[in-house]
Amino acid sequence: MTINKLKYTKPQVIIKRDSFPDERTYNGVFSVGRIISDLKNLFIGKINEIIGTDWVDIPALQNSWVINTTTVKYKKLCGMVEIQGGIDTGTTTDTTLLFTFPVDFRPQEILHFTVAADTTVKSAQLQVGTNGQVTIHGVYTWTTATLYLDNIKFSVS
Repeated sequence: MTINKLKYTKPQVIIKRDSFPDERTYNGVFSVGRIISDLKNLFIGKINEIIGTDWVDIPALQNSWVINTTTVKYKKLCGMVEIQGGIDTGTTTDTTLLFTFPVDFRPQEILHFTVAADTTVKSAQLQVGTNGQVTIHGVYTWTTATLYLDNIKFSVS
């Protein structure tokens, strides 16, 4: 009786270099170190998004607006931007630019906020545009006012 002997061979995975034409492979073999580095960068990016940023002073105010509190600042946490502080009356005509957010702090759609104000007005309408510009809208004649920006919170993700 003849028994065919089968020779066991260890399975091999063959990856051709042109299947993955990037720096993660070398001579057709994945670089574990490069993959770990890619994953680490991905996770660090997500962790930073969750942890957020420290409070940052508001960009330069425009059109004669000035800070009325010790500071006007903003931060991003879990994809949400939040502002704190108040500013004093500058130019109050419709669509007057107050300041502009940096690129990473801009909403994906135009947003409108009602903010508290004091003295001759009780509230004001602000718009945050996708270009980061914060403008005032629906303004009537003001003599003096302070705008409190503490209610402005919006998503950037």
